[in-house]
Amino acid sequence: MDTVVAGGKVTWTWSGTGSVSHSVQSLGAPTFTSGPIVASDGNTYEQTFSTPGTYRYNCAVHGNLMTGTIVVIAQ
Repeated sequence: MDTVVAGGKVTWTWSGTGSVSHSVQSLGAPTFTSGPIVASDGNTYEQTFSTPGTYRYNCAVHGNLMTGTIVVIAQ
């Protein structure tokens, strides 16, 4: 679980993935814009979270084998 202040940006970076595809896919509510499925080390996906809440995500390729939570707190 990671925590950011409302208005903060989270960056996911692919490293050690080789040619295996991954993504960041929003789950449940509240939602955020899901990223594309990409492969290769060095790819990134960024999302700015404006509204406080608990945001869940997983990988569209690997489902619940790869999950996470972002907690956005008020400023």
